[in-house]
Amino acid sequence: MDEPRAYVIPLVIWPVLAGALITHWSGLHPFAAVAWVLWLVLAMIALLAQTSPGGRAYLAGTLQTRHYTQVYLYVARPLNDWVWRRVGRMRAGPDGTEAPPPETTAIWHLLRGALTWRLLDRALLIAVAYPLIALILPWLLGGDAVLGAGVVVFPAAEFWPERALVLGQFVILTGGFVGLTLASASPRRFWRSAAEWLPLIAIVFASAGVFAVVVAVVVGVAFAVLGAVAVAVAVDWLWSRGRRGWALALLGGFWALGLLAIVLFLDLSALPVDSKAVFIFLAVLPLINGLFDALSYALTLALSRKGLATRWAPLWGLIDLALGAVLFLALGATMVAVIAALNAIGTAPIYDLAALFAGLRASPGDYWWLYLILFSTLLPTALHLLIAALAVQGWFLFQRPRRAVAGWIAAAPTSHPAAVGGFLAQATIWWLPLIALAGLGWVLWQVIGTAAGAAGLIYLDALEGLSRWIGVI
Repeated sequence: MDEPRAYVIPLVIWPVLAGALITHWSGLHPFAAVAWVLWLVLAMIALLAQTSPGGRAYLAGTLQTRHYTQVYLYVARPLNDWVWRRVGRMRAGPDGTEAPPPETTAIWHLLRGALTWRLLDRALLIAVAYPLIALILPWLLGGDAVLGAGVVVFPAAEFWPERALVLGQFVILTGGFVGLTLASASPRRFWRSAAEWLPLIAIVFASAGVFAVVVAVVVGVAFAVLGAVAVAVAVDWLWSRGRRGWALALLGGFWALGLLAIVLFLDLSALPVDSKAVFIFLAVLPLINGLFDALSYALTLALSRKGLATRWAPLWGLIDLALGAVLFLALGATMVAVIAALNAIGTAPIYDLAALFAGLRASPGDYWWLYLILFSTLLPTALHLLIAALAVQGWFLFQRPRRAVAGWIAAAPTSHPAAVGGFLAQATIWWLPLIALAGLGWVLWQVIGTAAGAAGLIYLDALEGLSRWIGVI
């Protein structure tokens, strides 16, 4: 049979099914309609894949493997490789090229390979920069910058000149890094050399604006926030280019200037409660969070890579979740201990932990800023578990029926029944685990509110108990 003619019947079947969906759309439950649309999309992908020899060979080969995790590997492997190449320790191959370590590597060695200076650098940058951006963004849009629990860092301001000047700083920073990308690809050596200095020049101008263009107190605070982001980006840029001495000097100098400003201009004993909260939540907690985020990222990167070699990827995801919960508890305990230490060594308490716990119980919604800092440690773990759940397709799609489908796909060019059965079965094989996971997600969504509330109370009780045990409340 001529190969193109073998797909005439499947190409007729697909629009018939699509037409049936359109005809009965109004009478379908929304979940059923979405499920049907998903199956139609997967069916078209399967049909198109079977029209080429390479596509048929790929589908048939993966269906016959012992551990069938095709959908999971399609998503997880490129993502893990992409992250590992940027932050992980690479392994040199026999031909001199570098690649991420094999997924069969012992888990301990994967953890060592994932926990690098580059990863710590990225974690600290994210932990410091994203809470500041989340704080200043509402102000840029015309509202108050509220830290939580009624603490207004700086109130709403007119667009000109206050918000316009801060937006100008963002434009300068963005332009510097866009210029880096464009100049790095230039064939001219001069522009490639200049590219390395464009972001630093932009940061210098942006940081200079922090001190030179202050026209009001509120703008000064906003510019200081942006200046902190600029320094964090500068340290990241210098570190990533091997200039670790410059990066450490910049970071140490900025920190020294901050301490000098506190000593010269602030009387800690007379500092308002709101100002103390800003100091704790902007200058102390994000740095602690960055260290724990780095550990969480390394665990997720190593465990997700280990899951690529087995059909038990969901189990590695659950292990990651358990270890992430331990890190989450350790992060809270460390934050409590640090605040307690600052209270003990200072001339006056820097933050009232008893009032914090009372506020969390009375008005938990007012402390969104604290949740933003804490829960970033669990975000990579949650993403890993979500992706790893796709590997459950290998648990109930047994090898014998998969081999039968592989035979249909291989015979598709010479058999109408095989061509029809191959694309229908392949689409269903992809579709079933996705629908099962969607159903499970819906069930979990119905109970997650109650479960999350109970878990939050247990977590709060544990931290409050720790505070009482060490005698700070």
